[in-house]
Amino acid sequence: MQSYVLAPGAESPEGKHERNPSSDWAVLTLTEPIGHAVGTVALADFGPEHFLTDQRNKTIYIHAGYSQDKAHTLSMHVNCHIKGFTKENTLALHDCDATRGDSGSPILAKLPEDRYWTAVELAADLAAAVASPGPGAASSPARP
Repeated sequence: MQSYVLAPGAESPEGKHERNPSSDWAVLTLTEPIGHAVGTVALADFGPEHFLTDQRNKTIYIHAGYSQDKAHTLSMHVNCHIKGFTKENTLALHDCDATRGDSGSPILAKLPEDRYWTAVELAADLAAAVASPGPGAASSPARP
């Protein structure tokens, strides 16, 4: 890894990590590109402005990760749903199966031509799971 950038407010001046899901992300810059070796997943625009379109199109969401309860196995929840957004429109609420260890795992949208990375799992909560569009989502390719 060459460098990294933390979300604004992710770390206090004392070096303590904050417990705010909207600042639970980082961007890593790798020393060498790995996309040709391992493949890539395209980013899709994702946010409240796409929510109604996704509902009308019956977009299928897929959450995949290495959850704490089965850390040795990649698990997937196919056909979970984005339920809405927080008041600030910075976090999406979803019903994807998620637990400890899922932070950082992708939530993919299955669109007609391919799967697109739309959000990153941040926090599992009994009331509502939370995901963030994450950094770069606004600059991602337009959706059909």
